[in-house]
Amino acid sequence: MNATTSKSPQTTVGRKTSARRKQSVPAKSRQDMIAETAYYLAERRGFAPDCELQDWLEAECIIQEQFPEA
Repeated sequence: MNATTSKSPQTTVGRKTSARRKQSVPAKSRQDMIAETAYYLAERRGFAPDCELQDWLEAECIIQEQFPEA
């Protein structure tokens, strides 16, 4: 195999990861992901009342970190 025609696995993986990070998430999908994350945060704390806003805001931060808007 010729060294100039083969690609290393790291190069290929790095390109796929970079492409994935650049993709934008539609607003509806982003909202759905935030809602699901907020639900799991609430579940983790036993669904204690009066923390819904905090769960939502924390979920927004988590999703923003994973899928930054361009």
